[in-house]
This record gives sequence, structure tokens and C-alpha cells, in this order.
Amino acid sequence: MSVRETTIPLDSCEGVGTVNRPAAAGPSALRLRVLGQISARYGASDLVLGPRRHRALLALLTIRPGRVVPTGLLIEELWGAAPPRRPVATLQTYVSHLRRALDPVTGCKSPSVLNYRAPGYILQLSPEQVDAHRFETLVRSGRRLLDGQDASGARDALTEALSLWDGCPYQEFEELPVLADEYARLEQVRLTAVESLAQARLTLGEAAAVATELAPEARRYPMREHLIGHLMTALSDIGCQAEALRVYERTRACLAEEFGVDAGAELKRVHAAVLRQESRRRTAVPAVAAPGPVVSVRVPVRGSEVFRGEVDVVGVPAGSGCPCPVPGPSLSGAQHGAVRPDDVSPADRPGDDGGPRRLTGVLRVATLQSISIGVMPPALRILNREQPGIRLVLTEYINAGELHAALESGEADLAVGPLPDMWHHPVHLLGTEEFVIVLPPDDPCTLPVGTRVPFSALRDRKWVRLAPRNGLARFLDEACAAAGFRPSTAIYTEQSAAAPLLTLSGLGPSLIPANMLPPHFAGRVFLPEPPIRRTLAAYSCGRPDAVATAFIETLVAGAHIMPPGLVDPVPRR
Repeated sequence: MSVRETTIPLDSCEGVGTVNRPAAAGPSALRLRVLGQISARYGASDLVLGPRRHRALLALLTIRPGRVVPTGLLIEELWGAAPPRRPVATLQTYVSHLRRALDPVTGCKSPSVLNYRAPGYILQLSPEQVDAHRFETLVRSGRRLLDGQDASGARDALTEALSLWDGCPYQEFEELPVLADEYARLEQVRLTAVESLAQARLTLGEAAAVATELAPEARRYPMREHLIGHLMTALSDIGCQAEALRVYERTRACLAEEFGVDAGAELKRVHAAVLRQESRRRTAVPAVAAPGPVVSVRVPVRGSEVFRGEVDVVGVPAGSGCPCPVPGPSLSGAQHGAVRPDDVSPADRPGDDGGPRRLTGVLRVATLQSISIGVMPPALRILNREQPGIRLVLTEYINAGELHAALESGEADLAVGPLPDMWHHPVHLLGTEEFVIVLPPDDPCTLPVGTRVPFSALRDRKWVRLAPRNGLARFLDEACAAAGFRPSTAIYTEQSAAAPLLTLSGLGPSLIPANMLPPHFAGRVFLPEPPIRRTLAAYSCGRPDAVATAFIETLVAGAHIMPPGLVDPVPRR
């Protein structure tokens, strides 16, 4: 746009926007607030900035303090493709009103903070007079202190910075692109400050406060991995492992759905640390919740293939302030999280020969066929070798509801299955299980074996499906529904172990946990897109006794939650 500049006298000291201000004060007493609704304050008095367009002009000048903004650029940014009939004159009227509102009443010869300087206008304010600039200065200072290992100083600087944030900057001008962009930039600075403050507070041992403050941020930004990692660490540090893993699953699902990528290496390291019960401060996580009433807390969980809607997290000591299932041993090969002497179970105490204490007894375990076949066998061999006095009675059920019923009726002492949506007793996390798509050897799919396959690419197939009574059946139904179709059926089976064999016979594809693949399986195996996973856990109707504890620990050390050789080909961030 080509605009011709004209000059209109603007030296009147009277008009709208003036307020009573201290005569001794100068322009340095002026303060502008943009972190929230834009406003101005002179000393102890609020200034009247006038109509919305006047405030928008002030905002456009404020984001460039001390710089000349050309008249044509201001007109274009204020009105876009629909300027008024006389845009220059209208702009000068706005400037006149703003000048009267902002300049101190110390006489007409006092210097103005808003001046014309060819080819436009300049707002002559120091950075300290605008809250956004003070905010950014404090954030930079806090990050420098954090880099210098001064966690306490960083916490104070970043807390002061975030206290200036009183709402979304420039939100009332969201239709103006330049101000919308500035809001987006400042929001990124704020999130960086939030993450840095969380890091400082975790270093200082303030995990509970971090968990409380980051929870709403994580719901707004589920794919911001630094933030999610700090939240997971905080939850793990205060004993809320199950919730930390749910946060991770939600983020991983969002990344896969939105960008087709998996979590980054840093977030995966945090996830592994949570599974190993590694506290940031290397303090032990109690094996059992403190005595006291147990309450149920509802935690919203969205965006995951495993957890949908709301999940009841139980086993919370009243007054703890956190949904915290009683953590059990962690899945990390042979590694275990540190424990305090008082928390060591009878199974951990050494025997007379210095090895594990030898136990005797019968343990009735309820589980699913997919777990008894695909997950447990390596652990059962270890248990039989190290604890020959334990007699295990393993009963297979079809779905998680039957597992719960077996526990509650007393038919089983311990259940091993999917992490329960609602359980008012100790829950011991085991790990996350990956699902795979198995295709018959003669399927026309031309993708390389091992790559990720979207369900939409298999829309025309007839599937080997698990009967609705089988708890695994819903995973295929939900995945196909998300892809916009209902799966056709080649055959139904209630037996999970039969599905890959029926697929191998040529009947059609099947969706099963990867652990269920028979050794040297000749079918074609693919990873689904988006990924499908479920978290496994061991749980009971009370605190596990020494025999049950020995079995859980052996299961953690020896079970194959993720089979060897399964590689996710999706590039990592």
C-alpha cells in the first residue's frame, strides 16, 4: 500500500484520557501491561486508553519499543485490506488520543513518550516500563542461574517472571496477525519458563508442587516433551507411577496421531526411569502406601489407545493429595529401584546361604491366555529354579472382568493382566505391551515386513477376529472404527493363541500382542499405525504376602513384555 504522509498539529495538552497524576513525576513513572488485557498505569493511577482501535495501535507500538514504525505499516497492520477513507488522518487522530492519555501532565513542554519521527511513530519507553520485557529479562536470568547450578536463585527469578503473567497477551486483538504472532512467541517463552521452573524445583525436592502446577499445562500441551518429562518425574518422585505412565501413553499417542512419530529419546529415558522407580533425588519409593483411609480419585485421561475417558486411580492415603497406586517392582531387566530397609519384603531378605530367602507355599494366579503364553514363561522358569518350594496354580481367563471376579471371590490370590481401570487395592506396574498386525504369507500388501501399516490400508480384508467376550477383541474394533470402517470377519475365535495360527493358514490378518507370536513364526508381521499398546500390572485384594511378592519380583525380572527383535521403524525425534 502506498500512503502519503501529512502533518496535523498534535501539541494540544487537553482532551480525553487525562487523569490526575503527580506533578513531580516524569515519563519514567509510566508502566504498560500487556500480559493480560492491555492497560497503562502512571504512578498509582490507571490511565484511560480509549477505544479498542486506540489500544490496538498502542499494542503495535509496544511490541517495538524505541523503534520507528512506518505509518504505512501501522495502517496495514491495523486495517489490513479495508482501511478507512482517510487512513493517515485517522491514524493521527488515534496517536493524538494516545499521546494525551500517556504523557504526564507536567506542562506542554514535557517530552512525550509517543512521537512522530519520519517515516512513522516511535514509542520511547525503556524495557523496564513494559511488563512483557521485564518478564523476558527475568526468564533469561532464571535460565542463566539454572545453567550455573543455582537452582534456588533460578526458582526465585522464574517465579517472579511468571507472577507477571496475568493472562494471554494481546488476546483481544487476535484478528491482527502481527499481534497474534507476538502472543504465540510470548507463550513459548512462558512455557520455557514453566519448564525451567519445574526443573529448578525438582532439583530442590519440590516434586509435589511441580506435579500440581504442571498437570493443567500438560493437558493443554500434551506433545511438549520437556514439560511432560518434568511432570512424569514429579509424579514418580511422589510415588504416583501409574499416573506418570498414563501421562506418557497420552503423549506418545498424540505424537503418533498428529505427526506419525514416537516420543523423543529424552522422554523415553524419563519413561524408563519411572519404570525403574528411579527418583530424581534417588530416594526410595515406599513399597506400600502409608496406613490410613483409602480414597478414590478420578483422573481424566485422553488420547491413548489404552486409556480412554476417566480412570480411577486408587490406593491413595487420605490427605496425600495425589492419586498414587502402591508401586511395585519395576520392569527393567534385572534392575530394581532402590528400597529402604524397612520396605524390604520377606522375599528380599537373604537366606542362610546369602542368596534369596527360600519360601514355600501355594500361589493361585489368575491371568489371560495372551499373558500366560507370551509374557510369563521366562519368569516361571526362573521362579521354578530359585523358589522350588512355591507351587504355582495358574488359571487362564478370557477378559479382565473375569480376573477381577476371581480375586474378589477368593478363587485367586493374585491377578496379572491389563492395568485395571478401577481397583481399590495395591497395583504393581509391570510394563507396556506392543500390539502387531499379522498378515498371511500370501497377503497382497507390498510394504516391507516390520513397517507401520495404517488400518485404512487393510479396509478390504477379512479378519481373524477374537470373540467379543475376549478382552483383546476391542483393540481391533476401536482401531478400525478410528479408521472409518468396521472390520469384516473371516472367522471368530475365543482363544487368543489361535489367532496367529489361523492367520498363518491364510484366513486373514489378525491383531495380537507381539509376545504371542510363536517362535520362528512364518507369517508377515507389521506394526500398526497408530501404535496400539497396553500397560500390564499385577494386583491383589490386599498387600501381597512373601510368596506373592517373590512371584511379582521374578515376573518383573524375567518376563518378556517387549519381545526381542521387535523394532519400530518410525524415525525418532
